[in-house]
Amino acid sequence: MPQHATGVTAVDLGSRVLDEYVRGGPVHESDFARDPAHPVRCSDLATVFPEAVLTGPGRAAELPELIGNGDLIVYSAASDADLDRLVAAVPRLDDVLWVGSPGLTAALARRCARAAGSAASVPAPARRAGVCAIGGW
Repeated sequence: MPQHATGVTAVDLGSRVLDEYVRGGPVHESDFARDPAHPVRCSDLATVFPEAVLTGPGRAAELPELIGNGDLIVYSAASDADLDRLVAAVPRLDDVLWVGSPGLTAALARRCARAAGSAASVPAPARRAGVCAIGGW
């Protein structure tokens, strides 16, 4: 499974949906668990965000409706392509407060990248702070 510099990976576990892993082990058993200010106590994102809608690349078409409902969305991504699908499925980037990994930032940058000869497309600040898309790999 691909990882970024931190080694954090979101893993789809079917019925349990998402766990966060660092270098092959659960986040709550990693160095992040020993952080003096904000130690990680749980790797199961369904437990951390019980009110969230858990989704992934296979359900990207549902994202506009979930965003319209004001849902908290946790999106399981295993690759840059998965994150690109997430970002592409959102009609208005400023409808979402984006929270996630460097991979999510890169996917947003690809979507907002300046087309040859045109002005840069920079999204406006989020219009609704209650909607988050947490994507990582």
